[in-house]
Amino acid sequence: MAISVIATPPIQAATASKQGGIEVLDSVVFDGSDGKGHFVDNLSGIAWDKDEDLLYAVSDMGYLVTYKFTVKDDKIASVTITNIAPISLESNGGKLWDLEDVVALNAANGIKGDTQLAIVFEDGPAAAIFRPDGTLVKAIDLPAPLRNPDAYRNPNKRLESITYMPDHGFAMAPQVALKGERKRLHTIYAEDGSQWSFEGANPGQSSVKALQPEPDGSLLVLESVNPNGIMNYIGLGDYELHVRRLDLSGCAGTVGCSAPDYVTDEPGRLTGRFEGLTTIGDDRYLIVTDQGSGAVFALIKLN
Repeated sequence: MAISVIATPPIQAATASKQGGIEVLDSVVFDGSDGKGHFVDNLSGIAWDKDEDLLYAVSDMGYLVTYKFTVKDDKIASVTITNIAPISLESNGGKLWDLEDVVALNAANGIKGDTQLAIVFEDGPAAAIFRPDGTLVKAIDLPAPLRNPDAYRNPNKRLESITYMPDHGFAMAPQVALKGERKRLHTIYAEDGSQWSFEGANPGQSSVKALQPEPDGSLLVLESVNPNGIMNYIGLGDYELHVRRLDLSGCAGTVGCSAPDYVTDEPGRLTGRFEGLTTIGDDRYLIVTDQGSGAVFALIKLN
């Protein structure tokens, strides 16, 4: 059953910077209904499955959602929920359910039916691999600096993003710098022990939300500059979105990574609680908001 798009929000493209600009090709608001009386919102991460032609999303309310997501002529033609699976992870006698990001594995190998999904939990911190139907495959060992919950600045700014890099294994980032680290820097931690740090778009007042490896070996980082007050404290970015291109080959040791910004300080920047980012190919990407009044899906092109 197809679910209709209910609105088109006023999202504008940012003025081009030295890295290039963000061109917003289309955007829609989806009400989160599967047409059977079930609703899922608060989407915090998305992943594209090229082999299955499906989009996966995780909700920080504890759900993995599968969508038939159709793009035609650079427009979002339809959004349909095909499955909603509750997700949790046993930990120290309790259950984790705050899902923050997802990456699709085996999703572009030309083989149907073998997709698995690596999901990160902020309330652990923890990460694990699941099948699309919600079946647990196995837990993922976190990079050593990310294992201790007390290493994070507060419980609402723990693990927020995950991706997979063939040369480094799983890579993850907390929303903000760990305790004892410089607040102005964001750091990405890889399974093989590699670390990459870069200065935040608004140092000390921004959050890393998503990671996306690129064919040239660089890494896209979705970053949100947070408003002042309690919203900044809990890491809910409702101000401005930045897409950074992290040049891993240009890092001096573990710090000093070049991270040009696709968004400038000029008017017309993207705003909203965007938390998910995934590529669908041909320099096209989907981003999604984490909000309870209908998710905004935007189709963007990086120029």
